[in-house]
Amino acid sequence: MPYYLDWIRNQKEKKIEIDFSRGNQAIVELLLQGLNTKQKQIVQLAACCRWFDRPVIQYLIQRKSINFETGASDNLNCFDWLNQCDFVEFVEGRYRLDDVARDVFRMSLYHEGRSQFRETHELLAKYFEQLANKEVSPDSPPPAKYDNADWREYTAEFLYHALFARRDEGQRQFISHLFASRYLNQLEVVIIPFAAITAEASVENYQLLPDQTGKLLKKITFGFIFGWFMLSKDPAKYEINYENGTGPSKDKIEAAIKLCFDQVDSLEDGLGKYAALLYKSLRSRSNQRVHLLQQAKAQAEIIASDSNPEFSSSLFFNLGNVLGNLERYEEALKSFDQALTIKDDDPDLWNNRGAALGNLERYEEALHSFDKALAIQ
Repeated sequence: MPYYLDWIRNQKEKKIEIDFSRGNQAIVELLLQGLNTKQKQIVQLAACCRWFDRPVIQYLIQRKSINFETGASDNLNCFDWLNQCDFVEFVEGRYRLDDVARDVFRMSLYHEGRSQFRETHELLAKYFEQLANKEVSPDSPPPAKYDNADWREYTAEFLYHALFARRDEGQRQFISHLFASRYLNQLEVVIIPFAAITAEASVENYQLLPDQTGKLLKKITFGFIFGWFMLSKDPAKYEINYENGTGPSKDKIEAAIKLCFDQVDSLEDGLGKYAALLYKSLRSRSNQRVHLLQQAKAQAEIIASDSNPEFSSSLFFNLGNVLGNLERYEEALKSFDQALTIKDDDPDLWNNRGAALGNLERYEEALHSFDKALAIQ
């Protein structure tokens, strides 16, 4: 807006009839004024970043075979030269291009070559993935990752860039983290990239995303915003009541959620797939539920580790509860027993095991489980 208003003021001072169709192009010309080809390229790289610091600019510049020290200026390295530009601002301890400049330069890179645009976002996805992996080893249990604030921040940036760069794979990674972050109640891992992209879409209407990714994010908006807390609930057992104003119906929310469940089979093994199968089972016919829960159990066996017994035990505990609600008491008992082999001092686990045994009319064993629960708590 400031650039646009300045252009209008300039036209009026020159008593030129204002042609508003020329306004955006005039802003582009204004921002490009005085930049040589190499400097324009550097700014386009920075425009792909939601924010930048010296290391990320140096990483991008070097990957593009530009000399970091002299590529933009004989007197300033590329990072210091960027910070001298009028359209670069320092906000909350980080550098970024202001919104207008970022839109202009990022769009110009996209129009010059989509492959180059996606390649830049792929470089940034790898950069933040590497930072996340340095913060917490990829082999660590999921809670060690999601409980680490720096890992969550780097992973959010990774997902943002992966959605622009990786087409189908970017979607799968985003959806996997959606289910995993819901299971561990760490919203920002997915809400940060989602909110950033949907905000940008108000300007470019998802144009910069791969076509199918843009369509998916657009369709799941209601499900993502309103359905976050509904994922772990049986749709037959919850209602939506808006205290102030109105929102989408439960049917619309569930329809959006379903689009995420459609990709469950293509997700990589891990917590995201486990949680997706668990939540999908709540929305399936009874004859399909047990099959989905068996798949979820196979995922739990892959994920479970001795290094985090509480988390690992909870994977089987939650499965046992869902199976119990389906009156599949034998399967529920097996899940509870599996949980107990990992962690045997949880009173809720012994209590629910006792309930399953009681429903199987194995009362002496049930009494023993209840006594174990009481001994602990």
